[in-house]
Amino acid sequence: MGMIVLNVLVSVLYDLLKKDATTYMRPRSESDVTYLYDILRKSNKNVPSNSSNRQWGPWGGKWQDIQKTDLAIGDDIERIRLTRNEIFQSSEFILEDKRYNELCGIIGDILNRFDQHNQPSPEFYTDQMNKILTKTISEEEVKDVRHRCRAGVMASSSSLTVSGSLRTNYARIGHATQQLFPDILQELITIVEPSHRLSHDVNTDWYLSNNLRHNEWLMINNVVTKGYANFDIPFIYKLVRNLKQVTKPTQGWDKLAPCTAEVTPGDDIERIRRFRNDILHRGNAQVTDSELSQFFSEFKDIAGRLEKYLRKCPGEYVDKFVDLETCCMDEKTSDIYIRRLDELKKSDEDSKTRLHAVEKDVDALKKRSK
Repeated sequence: MGMIVLNVLVSVLYDLLKKDATTYMRPRSESDVTYLYDILRKSNKNVPSNSSNRQWGPWGGKWQDIQKTDLAIGDDIERIRLTRNEIFQSSEFILEDKRYNELCGIIGDILNRFDQHNQPSPEFYTDQMNKILTKTISEEEVKDVRHRCRAGVMASSSSLTVSGSLRTNYARIGHATQQLFPDILQELITIVEPSHRLSHDVNTDWYLSNNLRHNEWLMINNVVTKGYANFDIPFIYKLVRNLKQVTKPTQGWDKLAPCTAEVTPGDDIERIRRFRNDILHRGNAQVTDSELSQFFSEFKDIAGRLEKYLRKCPGEYVDKFVDLETCCMDEKTSDIYIRRLDELKKSDEDSKTRLHAVEKDVDALKKRSK
């Protein structure tokens, strides 16, 4: 099955792109399913049917999202992606007979349809597949396929040709946490804590009135005229938590991470803070396609729930995450987003250093006073 993915299914997608290519394509020898799928998805030409009405749109998803009656080219592109992931991401590269036969049937149907659409020459895809299925495969060939499959999974750390895509993925999740989520939280706090009340409420809260930094007081003093536009995730989290304008997370503030079933607004604010910190300090500026998909699946779930909580139009928040996940992003834009992340990370580290210095000074004063 690995040989079919590496050879036949890659040829299917490559030939499909080559028929109407409007952008640069790598040579066939340097292309794989992940690379070709990414181009096809971003071009958004052969769109999947989405007959299951997935909330986040036609691209992506799981096997159960594709019906047997979904026979558009985009549906088969998704089937190829899912087949590739199932084979490549198996830790033992073992496929039970039942699943092997199911995949053979699925792939055979895909290749029949692409034989008609792509008109491959000199050999149909179905003939290429049948040759592989009837071939006696040596132990050396098995080792080679396993190596190539593992290399495909590990390409994020070893292939320069893929590194640009991985950095772009990092820029996407970074922009979500430094722009899209702050935008949502700024709208949330505007509703639950109108700007004209903020100064009074902060001054009457013991913790906030004694623990805010100078720059935070400046923003509070200017909030009536400037609004919440410059308030970031940590500051909004601090205000919402202490002013108690939103129900606290199920597990409490800054304690355990919310589990899947815990979906109150407080839980989602806690998730946003944790995502922001994890992404900012992850130490690895490369994000694989599967990681990207997982991040954005959770991002869109949060956005959808906060849409309902704030009584926004369906899609008002979610659509922005859908666009960010799939839009074409050039290297210049990606670099801008990553540079902002680096600046934000440095600012966080500087704040921690200053706080640590203050704590040391306080400890020293306490010792002298004894």
